[in-house]
Amino acid sequence: MKIFRSIIVTCLLFTACAAQANDFPQWRGHNRAGAIKDSVSIAESWTSKGPGMSWESETFPQKCGYGSPVIAGGQAFLYINWRSQTEVPYRRLTKEILRRLRWFDQGEMPAALLAAMEKARAELPPNLLGRALEDRIDTWIEKNLGKNDKRWKSVISKRLKAGPDATPLEVLKKFDAVQDHEFPSQESLDAWFEKNDIPAKLRERALRAIPTTLDAAQDVLLCVNLKDGKTAWRYSAAGKLEERTGSSTPCVHQGRVYFLGTTHAHCVDQQNGKPLWTTELPDGGGASSFLVTGEKAMVVARHLLAFDKETGEILWQQPGVRSRDSSPASWNHGETSYALVNGDGKRFSCVDTQTGEIVWTARGGGVSSPVVSGDIAVLHTNDDELGLVAYKLSTTGARPLWNIARKSRGAASPIVTGDTIYLFGGDEALCVALRDGSIHWRHSKKVEITSPILADGKIISIASGGRQLWTLRASSGAFEELSSSRLAGTRCSSPAMADGRLVLRLADRLAGFDLRSSNGN
Repeated sequence: MKIFRSIIVTCLLFTACAAQANDFPQWRGHNRAGAIKDSVSIAESWTSKGPGMSWESETFPQKCGYGSPVIAGGQAFLYINWRSQTEVPYRRLTKEILRRLRWFDQGEMPAALLAAMEKARAELPPNLLGRALEDRIDTWIEKNLGKNDKRWKSVISKRLKAGPDATPLEVLKKFDAVQDHEFPSQESLDAWFEKNDIPAKLRERALRAIPTTLDAAQDVLLCVNLKDGKTAWRYSAAGKLEERTGSSTPCVHQGRVYFLGTTHAHCVDQQNGKPLWTTELPDGGGASSFLVTGEKAMVVARHLLAFDKETGEILWQQPGVRSRDSSPASWNHGETSYALVNGDGKRFSCVDTQTGEIVWTARGGGVSSPVVSGDIAVLHTNDDELGLVAYKLSTTGARPLWNIARKSRGAASPIVTGDTIYLFGGDEALCVALRDGSIHWRHSKKVEITSPILADGKIISIASGGRQLWTLRASSGAFEELSSSRLAGTRCSSPAMADGRLVLRLADRLAGFDLRSSNGN
């Protein structure tokens, strides 16, 4: 009986963690193509107020990365480069703070010229601004700088623009003498001010420039329930401030959640967030997302890395494949698995996942991730002449099938479904035939960086700088907009959906929306 109960418990736990058919467990869904195989019917339109929000998660700081949510086992997961501020007892006059106080390197400027400059600065009318001030400065420089003094023109111009209220040179010299010196407390700094006869007004100016807190960051993986948005668990690890590169999207695979932090790669238990392994990154983090295939978990952290998915051991590194944003895609040929990366330097690379060796490279490059359909790869590149391109893949190279030149930033990843490609990027939406690149339709729309998804014959995208939720019919016949509503979203994060439930990353929280037609939308 005990054995029977144990089996039941084990089965229940496995069911809770196992990826379901309708899940959205990694960047761009099951096949990383943006198309969801979901039988749930989605409403064709909603009220002018938009789809009803079902829940909001706990809030988190703004400007803490652009990672997108994923969905697995009735839960949503999001990586956050969680910003915080820590009070510090010490005070330090750094070079940056001195610059704020209008400090400049006097170098070997002649004493007479230095004195004349300061006299001219002190005599400038306080209300002299704009063009009039610039003309006054240009006239003084022309009159007072000799042939050998021209090298000081820029320095003098900046100093005069600081105006009569600028911190005097004699005070700046005193500040410079203790540059980067750490005063252990505010009291010790006050004592130094007193000893060096720093006027009260200048003390206040310096104190306003000296931070009393330090910015810090944790690499946080947040897990919330899909039904109500309540936090199920939260995993935190030491990290560093990285707004752009702290933007990895998690990957849920066989009861584990993999994500790329700012200093380490992490793998945690899907059920409870307990760490399974943590591995220091040799070259820092990135915005790429893990691809798990076979026994390996691969990600681009400045360059392509392969980890043992069970232990976190780095199995190989490929420094020849570099990127901070694009995520790898999987291509299988026979019994061999390959990783495809749209990387830096206008290079599209194919890497043998067993050895880490580069098999071939082709023209490409950019932050968009490649999408694979059979033996065809579709890339949205940053190469204006190449633009959107389709390659026929083989073990000897990639043969271009067609391309559509584009002058917009190649940031959004395309949707590939059947023989149709949908690309939302830059200032337009585009529908293209996979077989020959013929354009079915194009529509002017500012979609920015976010990548759309397709579900129930409808394309859902975030547009207008994150301020609009946009839905249109997935049809090659003609462009057909279905609905549009205002949104307080982030500019770069992409949507996720499972069972008709949409999850979006807004400015400071996750939000869930019920788009099912049976919900009355």
